[in-house]
Amino acid sequence: YSAGRGTRWVLARVVVEEQSATKAPVKTVTATPVSARLSPVRMRLSRFQTQYAQKHGVPPAVENSLGMRFVIIPPGEFWMGSPRNEMYRETDEAEHRVRLSRAYYMSVHETTNGQFRRFRPDHDSGEYGLNSLDRDDLPVVRVDHADAVAFARWLSEASGREYRLP
Repeated sequence: YSAGRGTRWVLARVVVEEQSATKAPVKTVTATPVSARLSPVRMRLSRFQTQYAQKHGVPPAVENSLGMRFVIIPPGEFWMGSPRNEMYRETDEAEHRVRLSRAYYMSVHETTNGQFRRFRPDHDSGEYGLNSLDRDDLPVVRVDHADAVAFARWLSEASGREYRLP
């Protein structure tokens, strides 16, 4: 895992509880096959995700009723930020170790205008120069933090699953 300049942060994730004798099983949702067109680095991560999912009896990828695809992010550690010697490094990009203690699902793509409009039908992403940003298949823009939280809450209530911002 890495996060740095150019990383796209996603809108929502679904928390995954491990199955055990004391917990109810995770509901089965539509599993999405892992793509064979991924880069070799991504394929290693995908194999790790698939192996983790098989071991814990959960799907490696799921899709919700809005067509949002999510992949499992297993627990583990990674370095986040930029090394001190990286060109154009900002002061808030200090390299540090991050530990994920629980698995969760994270969306593969940004939330689209079409998906967001299921929540707020009158949303308008506007335009940039002469280009419309408002097509249903484009990522939703001009959404503030409160709107993103409200969208995640709406998804949670509509689906019975917990959605939240990363």
